[in-house]
Amino acid sequence: MARNVTLASRLRSVLRRLRHFGRGTDGTVTVEFIVWIPILVLILAFTADACQLYLIQADIWSVARDATRRMTIQQLTASPDTVTPYVKGQLLYYNTHYTITPSTTTTCTNKIQTINDIVSVSVPVQYASVFGILAAYGGFSSATLSANVTMLEEDSGGSC
Repeated sequence: MARNVTLASRLRSVLRRLRHFGRGTDGTVTVEFIVWIPILVLILAFTADACQLYLIQADIWSVARDATRRMTIQQLTASPDTVTPYVKGQLLYYNTHYTITPSTTTTCTNKIQTINDIVSVSVPVQYASVFGILAAYGGFSSATLSANVTMLEEDSGGSC
């Protein structure tokens, strides 16, 4: 008989603890934290990707502009053998997915020679982002960051 009393008292003790647990609010902050932390981490990763893409785009423009200027003043020739190593060395975040294309076009109009030096630099977004959030979820999987800079070369007395 004594055994039934202890079993009943233990059962009441367990039920009392369960009622207290159901009414208690001690763990609500932890549950809210667990619910919100993945969302906050996703927002942080999205922001980091966007900042990285803006940084790479600005870097591509700056390096393409500098390479084109150097071609215009004849410090570089318009061949991939000279422009590509220069651009690779100047880029902040170079990877093998960059496409670097130098070219020169010459036109003659009314016996006036016009020379345009062009440098194009591009990289797919999926290889430029840190976490790939924008490429995977932002619809930018086939997008490309690119810069196409053209400068008019001064006439050096050439005629057509």
